[in-house]
Amino acid sequence: MTAITPIMAGITILDVQPTKTTSTFLYGNKMEVTGQGKTQNVTRPGSQVTTSAAKPPTPPTIVPPGSLHHISNLEGEDLLHAKPAK
Repeated sequence: MTAITPIMAGITILDVQPTKTTSTFLYGNKMEVTGQGKTQNVTRPGSQVTTSAAKPPTPPTIVPPGSLHHISNLEGEDLLHAKPAK
């Protein structure tokens, strides 16, 4: 499966799995998702597109409330207050 997701001055989360990729547009001007020769343009933050093996990308859909809970995984440890390793 091949998908291309250019991001134009923005923030996108990619959830890459063996059989599909979900691209979630969080902020910016535009996100494009291309697969199987078809392109979906996303301009509304909070939208996502899924690309599956041997299929073109889905039309953009609004991300359901609460489904971005995994974004907290991007927060790292507070390095200023971390204890030194022993």
